[in-house]
Amino acid sequence: MSPRSAKENRELRTQSRERILAAALTVFAEKGYHNATITEITARAGVSRGLLTYYFAGKQQLVHELLSRYLDGVTEHLTNGSPRSSTASCSRCTGVSRSNAWRSA
Repeated sequence: MSPRSAKENRELRTQSRERILAAALTVFAEKGYHNATITEITARAGVSRGLLTYYFAGKQQLVHELLSRYLDGVTEHLTNGSPRSSTASCSRCTGVSRSNAWRSA
């Protein structure tokens, strides 16, 4: 078996990061920001705490990224006037939008 290419490594990193964000969104939607724990998020994402903290310093940074993606989608919708039914079609929200919690958050 040959080593992974740089492209494969980038894709795996992107998938891991998106999985963490989707899990965080779901846990925040279910428990609220203050009651959600990093342990619950990592369990939901199926990743280690170390991997989560590699990408995000903590809950505040996770929420910041989720809100930034949401607001970018809203801004794009408002400035382009595109007939989107939700932010789920936002290109930056692709991985996160698969979570059912995205629509209810």
